[in-house]
Amino acid sequence: SGAQSPPAPGGAGATFTFEGAGFVPNDSEIEVQVNGSVLGTVGSNDAGAVRFEIVTRGSTPAGSYQVRVVDSAGRTGQAAYQVAAPSAGSPQLAVTPASGP
Repeated sequence: SGAQSPPAPGGAGATFTFEGAGFVPNDSEIEVQVNGSVLGTVGSNDAGAVRFEIVTRGSTPAGSYQVRVVDSAGRTGQAAYQVAAPSAGSPQLAVTPASGP
């Protein structure tokens, strides 16, 4: 199979969707790791396919994140996603009216 291009970066708070195949069918204990830390588990269907989402928090630091999934037979799949830095600029705040009666 050909190389896949990396997904477009998303800002903090973005949802990233992952899909994979070739895992143990009906495995309910497929471990999901992000940068080496266990995030949780997902399950595969009767064909060994998985689909899950990772929802980043608004405070997620910008950078590249490596996702690794490991099924009960020790088979692994890997992918990465990129959290983009907030756009440049200074926050603005206004109040109306400027003063009370």
